[in-house]
Amino acid sequence: EFKVKKKGNFDYKSNHDVTITTKQQYLPPFKQMIARREQELRNTKPVDPLDGNYLKQVYPVHTHNPDK
Repeated sequence: EFKVKKKGNFDYKSNHDVTITTKQQYLPPFKQMIARREQELRNTKPVDPLDGNYLKQVYPVHTHNPDK
């Protein structure tokens, strides 16, 4: 059985010393964070119009639970 820890650290030493720290986040604040970041990227205009928009496409995650 897979159990999520409330907090975790992942260290990658292959090319660069990178540490990724994770923590548990409940679904409503996570959805809000994603929606705010998506809106921020939609509103950001590039310096050169040839570069296009920052947010190219959104890929929704399909789940069996409609609340998630």
